[in-house]
Amino acid sequence: MLIINTLLHGVKERVGLKVTNSEKIPKIKRIMELLADKEMTSVELAPILKITVANCSYKLNILMNDGRIIRTNNKKPYKYKVAITPKELLKFYNNFFKDNVDYLMKKPKIRDYILNHDEFDKAEDVIKKCQV
Repeated sequence: MLIINTLLHGVKERVGLKVTNSEKIPKIKRIMELLADKEMTSVELAPILKITVANCSYKLNILMNDGRIIRTNNKKPYKYKVAITPKELLKFYNNFFKDNVDYLMKKPKIRDYILNHDEFDKAEDVIKKCQV
C-alpha cells in the first residue's frame, strides 16, 4: 500500500494536481451526500463510511466549522444536516415573495409596511445580485 501511495503521490505531482489524502475527500463528500438525504448522527454515519465513530466525529466537526453542516439538536448524540447557504435562503425568499406578491399587497398593513421600510429595497438588491 505504501508503494502505491508513493506512486500516486509522484503522479499527482507530475500532472500538477494537489497531493491530498485520497481517503479524506471522498469521505467528506459522502458525508455531505448522506446528510443531504436525512439528518444523521456520527454513530449512524460511521458504519456506512467504514470508519470509527471518533474519525467520523472529527470529519463532522470540520464540516461544521466550515459552515457546510449544522447540528439539529443540543444533546448527544448530535444529529447533523446540510446547512442552507445564504444564497439558497435568498432564492427561497425571492420565490416566496414573487409567488405571493398579489396576496401580500392586498393586505393594507403589509403593503404599507413593505413600502415604508428601506430594508426591503436593500433586500431586493441583494436578492437580484444572488440570482443565477
